[in-house]
Amino acid sequence: YQKAQHQPNPPQTPFQDLAKALSSPIEPNQQQQWIRSALMSHTHHADTHPCLLERLKALKYPFNPPPSLPIRVKVTAAEQFLGKALLPLTQELERQWHTTINYQWRENYTQAQAIRQSLEALEAKAAHSPLSVEEAWNRARWTLDLVGTQEAIPLLKSVLTRQADHVSANYLLGQILIAQDNEAGIDYLEQAMARDPDSVLSGTQSIYGFLRRQGRDAEADQYRQRAAKHHELLTLAHEERSGFSHGDRFQPHGLSAEVEAALQQQLAGYPEIKEAYLVRKVVLIFPDNPYYILGVSRQRHFLESNSSSKDQQLIDRLADELECPGQTWITILNSTNKSLKKSLRKTAISPIYQSVVNQTLITN
Repeated sequence: YQKAQHQPNPPQTPFQDLAKALSSPIEPNQQQQWIRSALMSHTHHADTHPCLLERLKALKYPFNPPPSLPIRVKVTAAEQFLGKALLPLTQELERQWHTTINYQWRENYTQAQAIRQSLEALEAKAAHSPLSVEEAWNRARWTLDLVGTQEAIPLLKSVLTRQADHVSANYLLGQILIAQDNEAGIDYLEQAMARDPDSVLSGTQSIYGFLRRQGRDAEADQYRQRAAKHHELLTLAHEERSGFSHGDRFQPHGLSAEVEAALQQQLAGYPEIKEAYLVRKVVLIFPDNPYYILGVSRQRHFLESNSSSKDQQLIDRLADELECPGQTWITILNSTNKSLKKSLRKTAISPIYQSVVNQTLITN
């Protein structure tokens, strides 16, 4: 699928090409490297299946001599059982694949070309004037996507020279270096994980794999334990952020005037909204990651029926369309949750949005 960055149409014979690639010989050193890497992986709490090592032990696989890949078969099962029908069946599968993927492929190609043009514009600008941090970051990540890893490394380091705590740049650079078995990647990943809880599981997994490859099992196990503890925290954080309940505490949202104005402008596009209150829920797990509650009062028509259904329809639309400043729970303020409405009003002091009609009624 990476070819969509460079060619407008999907390949004609992807499954035939795949069959040829799978039947190609693999260098013995490459085989052993893949096997060692697979056997170093351990099952984590978030995994849905056991790791290869546990599966082999369950099968009482003898590890002396060490496992190796089976000898390449001369005739595949497909060739044996499908015979002459294999080629036309493969071609039909490729035709169906083309029909399914063609539109998305071209969309990806168009998007890649737009990014390429933006990257070229940044390259031209960088040649005669300094880039902002955001521009430097875009240049680095687009270079990684469209050009290559080695070309992106100095650009990522340049971003971090400007902003040492840039989470995404630290994370990307750390992952690149770790994949190259460069220990310097650990420090970059640690910088990212310190500021972004969502990067901890993947970051610790990468460091764990690196340390195992280096034979530093004791250090690796510390990262395995860290990942397990973090997974437990993520579970608690998810429960804490699953809506709201009686006894929850709130605080003002703390958004900048610019972000608040952008949200107000979006809410103004929904004529059925009478007013809206936004607050930040006080959470114990990852308190630096805000969790917002957006309470919306809907205009109700005289003798309206199916109010609950229309309430849910509005919630669904807002959840799909609204660009919120962070993780946000959206609810309708009505007679069934008067206590919540009272709490939001008390905390927010004033609504983040109020329709012109409602403002007029209050003024009068």
